[in-house]
Amino acid sequence: MSASRSSVGCAMESTRFEAVRSARAAGILCYVMAAGGCFGVPGLSAQLPGVPASAPPGNARSFEMRFANDFLGRGGAIDDFRTQQIALVARLSHRWDLVVDHSILTASTLADVAPARVDHLTMSAGRRLLGSEGGNGTRVHLGVGLRYSGEAAGTRMQNGFHQLVGSTLETMPYVGTDRLDGVLWATAPSTGAFRRADGTSVLGGGWDLGYWVRSATLVSTDGEWDGSVGGLAVFSRGWFQGWLGVRGDWRTGHDRDPVTRATADFEEGGAGVLGLRVGPLVLETAQGFDGEAAFGHLSLISNGGSRPPGPGAPATVGIEAGFTLPDVTARLQGRWWPGTGGDDPGWRRAVTLDARFGRPQYGTDVDRYVETWQLSAGLELERALLPGAPWLATFAGAGAGWRNERLEAFGGPDEGLTSGSVGSVGLVGDLGIRVSTGAAGNRVGLVLQTGLSGWLPASTQTVDFSGDSERLLRPSLALTLGILARFRVGSEAAPSRTTPALPGAGEPEA
Repeated sequence: MSASRSSVGCAMESTRFEAVRSARAAGILCYVMAAGGCFGVPGLSAQLPGVPASAPPGNARSFEMRFANDFLGRGGAIDDFRTQQIALVARLSHRWDLVVDHSILTASTLADVAPARVDHLTMSAGRRLLGSEGGNGTRVHLGVGLRYSGEAAGTRMQNGFHQLVGSTLETMPYVGTDRLDGVLWATAPSTGAFRRADGTSVLGGGWDLGYWVRSATLVSTDGEWDGSVGGLAVFSRGWFQGWLGVRGDWRTGHDRDPVTRATADFEEGGAGVLGLRVGPLVLETAQGFDGEAAFGHLSLISNGGSRPPGPGAPATVGIEAGFTLPDVTARLQGRWWPGTGGDDPGWRRAVTLDARFGRPQYGTDVDRYVETWQLSAGLELERALLPGAPWLATFAGAGAGWRNERLEAFGGPDEGLTSGSVGSVGLVGDLGIRVSTGAAGNRVGLVLQTGLSGWLPASTQTVDFSGDSERLLRPSLALTLGILARFRVGSEAAPSRTTPALPGAGEPEA
């Protein structure tokens, strides 16, 4: 966290006054929240769906990839309610952000509610009306969007992830909700640093101490009104930040179905918050005051920083880790960039090796899953997308490989039944964008990426399964999310103003 240091007495006193005033406000807020959490309805919440989470103090976010799950709270003590949440936040311009949120809501353990589920898919755009991104002070954002409530591949995604980690499968039906609503939201985060009269940190030793007040609210055309407020103390040094505090949430108007209502009741109340940031990686957990409820999220944040690699850049290797949606498979990919390649120095060619594995659900059948592994090799082209945004690049790749599949039953009358394995050669294709995190050294870069990945087999095949003929090795198109680590090898190349920058290729030292 950084803050400007005053060099004149008047400014010093003003800075100290503002810090004291903010500290008092944060203290009052924390006391109120703690009381509300102790005497109100116990529970906690994930981020309000469709509302961009406040970035840690001092971080000017250009892109964020967030994965939230009750497992990240305290090992999944309660695997229910808003059990999983995936969100993307992208800066469209200096003041505009795009937010996409997919939330899976379940209720399987309540005595008065039959086991059921519903998915929420929210897309919104927000504009910053007040304050500066990444600096101290108060910022105000206002946004509008749409939310779909119903069946949005939540079963396939949840059970696909559960298959990867060996967790229990959830086969409850959807409640039947199918509607589209408008949403309006506002956020007003406030941050600041505590400093002595001479402008130095109150902690000394290179450490900074500050405060972080988070507030957000959302209303929908369906009559929902949600809110969240929190007060946190933040300590930081270099790439590291940590925070500790409390939050409180309220929920009203969630009466469209019993699952949404039960989730709202569970999320209302107070919780303790603990979080940390190491470079672009953010981990936060919230522990409900009832001693059982817990929720957490893992985020990767880009600040949009990068530096051009220069002409004749040394060979670069990369390792990507990610997953595909809604049919969940884990993805590991290696890359080698032999140079800029081609007559246009803006394009770089890479040789790729790709491995994928998982056990995604077989269509809509919650008792049948496809054990899958795939190996492929190909070529990829990458180029900076916009001249004024060197941290953003587009990529496209194509290749060929082998996929192997077999059908397995988990639950139902065919429990334990397995089909024979079938395989086929096929073509693979990828298209997407990459965003530099800006947190790297001269030889290492970290990049967030998202896109689409397609598979076209030479032929589909059928297997006999419980007396039925089932098709496997079908063409597919999946959303991909991942993080790519680049490693520069060889001698250092001189930077160039003519070569467009590529995300993660030689960001400056932190």
